[in-house]
Amino acid sequence: MELEEFRNDLLQSTNLGAVANMEFNRSEFVQTIANDLIEFEECSDFVPCYYEGIGLKGKKIEIDGYNYDEDDKTFSIFICYYSAKKELTTITRTDVDKLVDRSIAFIDESFSGIIQKNADESSMGYELSTYISDLRDSIERYRIYVITDCVKSDRIKTLDIDRIDDKISMLSLWDISNIFNLKISKLGYKDLEINLKNFGSDGIPCIKACEASKTVKYESYLCIIPGKLLSDLFEKYGGKLLEANVRSFLRFTNKTNKYIRATILKEPDMFFAYNNGISTTATNIVVENRYNGSFITDITSLQIVNGGQTTVSIYTVGKSKDKPDLTPIFVPMKISVIPTKEAEEIVPVISRSANTQTKVSESDFFSNHPFHRQMEKYSRNIRAPSATGIAYTTRWYYERARGQYQQDQLSLTSSDATKFKLENPKSQYFTKTDLAKFWNSYECHPDIVSRGAQYSFNKYAEDISSSYGTDGSKYNETYFKESVALAILFRTTQDIVSNRPWYTGGYRANVVTYTIAKISDIVSKRGGSIDLIKIWDQQSLSEPLKEQIITVSKYVYDSITQDNEEPNVGQWCKKLLCWSKIKDITIELYPGVEKCLISEKKENWQRKSATKQQTESNNIQYKIEVVNLGAGYWRDAYEWGIEHSALDGYEKELLRIAIKIEDRKIPSDKQSREIIKIRNKLREEGYVR
Repeated sequence: MELEEFRNDLLQSTNLGAVANMEFNRSEFVQTIANDLIEFEECSDFVPCYYEGIGLKGKKIEIDGYNYDEDDKTFSIFICYYSAKKELTTITRTDVDKLVDRSIAFIDESFSGIIQKNADESSMGYELSTYISDLRDSIERYRIYVITDCVKSDRIKTLDIDRIDDKISMLSLWDISNIFNLKISKLGYKDLEINLKNFGSDGIPCIKACEASKTVKYESYLCIIPGKLLSDLFEKYGGKLLEANVRSFLRFTNKTNKYIRATILKEPDMFFAYNNGISTTATNIVVENRYNGSFITDITSLQIVNGGQTTVSIYTVGKSKDKPDLTPIFVPMKISVIPTKEAEEIVPVISRSANTQTKVSESDFFSNHPFHRQMEKYSRNIRAPSATGIAYTTRWYYERARGQYQQDQLSLTSSDATKFKLENPKSQYFTKTDLAKFWNSYECHPDIVSRGAQYSFNKYAEDISSSYGTDGSKYNETYFKESVALAILFRTTQDIVSNRPWYTGGYRANVVTYTIAKISDIVSKRGGSIDLIKIWDQQSLSEPLKEQIITVSKYVYDSITQDNEEPNVGQWCKKLLCWSKIKDITIELYPGVEKCLISEKKENWQRKSATKQQTESNNIQYKIEVVNLGAGYWRDAYEWGIEHSALDGYEKELLRIAIKIEDRKIPSDKQSREIIKIRNKLREEGYVR
């Protein structure tokens, strides 16, 4: 897929989405790209808020949305230039500067009171200007996101902007080329190639610590990286360096970062002595041996798997108003060079091991959880019941890895790509954060969903991790079908809300999650649940259930906009008290909805049956996996476990049973399950074969 083809598909999808959601094309485009940025962790959340006005001295004001990250105190403004032209056009630095000036004008005139004076008090623009004014002293940094369907001019070399309100300020330009690369790049960070000469460096001094061999699949080096170089790398590549870091979402205000900041400002010469350093990985490096030692000059796929706090702190303090000299700062650095084919599996293990010295929640590691592969498997194998009038069946595409939906189409011919889209329509595509949003809404956590995609995902991740068990049999085909049913419920609710006469373009996300939670709560209090399998079978909602959504959504909208105890509706929806008030509203079930429900007893029976069936299926798969790995594999695992004192007596005996496969002696179902558990345990302890 070429850039222009990608853009045409995106514009066409935007047009269709705008019609379906009763939105302007520009608003739909911004929301689509913002969702991608959230999914790829380029931003933490996005709240649509279009505002256009005039400030002092005729200054033009314009924004398309915002986000305030309460953890790292960053306020983000989103602004869009949407040409919608058939041909690809260029956006210049002058164009970008105009957009940035309009965004900054919104901030300035919020502080001056001009927007509050001129805007309608019921508008989101008025509400946001009041909110940002109240937050002024709490905000530590600003970020402007410029989003466009144009391609940036080759003359745009840097993206520096002046400080806003004397705070650290950053600019992120997402032109169509960057968006294309974000969506299409095959494995994200693996495409990152760094030539250190481009950063004014002759190389990073290093000493080889470990040589690759038949049993060791990587090389490792001990290095000293200048703080200025580390800061420059982070300025250029940002979060791409932290994709494998389970702490890539970092707070600058905790004790550790304050100590790092104090060292940078007061004792930079002591930084090397005081700091524990960073751990990194790469898929390839170039080492030059010189008269004065060895130096790394090029790095492919650099990932900071531990030391994100150090990296971000050096960068942030270096950009602060203190403007410290970073040249006296040197950072201890370990780099493990892992071949590309092993990197996807080994890098997350290294990241987890490197972060065990401080508490990290299970949600931090959830992106590598087997739950995702299980959902992906069902997504590719289970076909949805045929819709009326359609002669073929379709799938609901679950995107386990970011950009996977686009990547799966890259190598296809034109006819095969068309077939792929017919069988996996974009309207039936959903991501990990979507899945979290569906289930958290249904399980009555609308306040959690309202706090943003990442926060919602973390809650869902913790729930899954704690209940997954040894084989995940609870998360079976039935769970996948229920998840699809919730996707249908969620998206149908979106459509219904968008078409209500009282909907004026704001707070739809909040209304949708609270509506689903409220209906689920009403039904639960009657001793039942929505029959999700019936929704799966029909691939749609019944008319009575749609009528129930119409009724409940109006109650929800009135509650969050009129019975709110905070002037900012978006912030009010993040409060548990908001949910408590909506829970207390008495709403009767619409006639006929009872036929859409299932009793708690029947639902429990269905799920137990599905879990039992999945357990039996898993046992068969365990046996197949044990046999396919072969006696040689299990002998190697046994010897590694003995050498590293990683096996108890029972585990040794089970691995000896696995080795007897060469004598045609096959382990039982139970033994196979336990053998695979031993293999997983050994992997966690460092076994990499």
